[in-house]
Amino acid sequence: MNALKQSLPEVIRTGRDKAIHAGLKGHTRAPSDFASLKAGLALFTDFARQCGAITRAEAEQFLSETSAALWRLIEEQDEHQASQDEVTRFLALLSSALSSGRCHVIDLEGGEKGIPSGNMSYVRNFGWIQDARGDYEPQGMLIGWMDKNEDTLYLDGDAAHAVVVKYAGDQGGNFSLGQRTLILRIYERGLLTRVTKDKEKIVYSVQKPLTGSNKRRYALRLSALIDAG
Repeated sequence: MNALKQSLPEVIRTGRDKAIHAGLKGHTRAPSDFASLKAGLALFTDFARQCGAITRAEAEQFLSETSAALWRLIEEQDEHQASQDEVTRFLALLSSALSSGRCHVIDLEGGEKGIPSGNMSYVRNFGWIQDARGDYEPQGMLIGWMDKNEDTLYLDGDAAHAVVVKYAGDQGGNFSLGQRTLILRIYERGLLTRVTKDKEKIVYSVQKPLTGSNKRRYALRLSALIDAG
């Protein structure tokens, strides 16, 4: 046991360095985590072999397969975390696109034109500006309809995603997360105020008759978008 205590840290350090050089993706602790878990698997496998539960060939195959699975799991977790971060970025980009006049939303309680109610700064944040006569006019593409009583922006997913992709590109960056994955991550963050069910399957889009067509919308939490601005 004392020998193991002395040798294990070096085994983990060596495994960590190999993982780094092999390009393991993930947070800064990922190579160390991978090396520690792999070292534990190696000890377990060696114990099973010495007990006669498995042969040497079976032990080598088991360690190879479990190490590969562990590597994939860590990289998939990194991809998942990255896409979660993209939700925050999507909201920030969409908020910025609205306030800069690239797109606009309609207030379902905003009268005939759907002008958001509030002071000039608030209205501008949703893509409306005053013309020379003092009348508010929408700017850019329509991307959603807001219902402040429900804290919901009924989002046109295609339009909003297209606006964000173009806006990010115009800023010298990019937004590569696809719309389907984006909506899934938004749902996982608890930022959809409504979903529907088709038998046992969750449907992320909903019907909102007042949005001008029978097309389904995504019920994005309005306050999340406001907070991102």
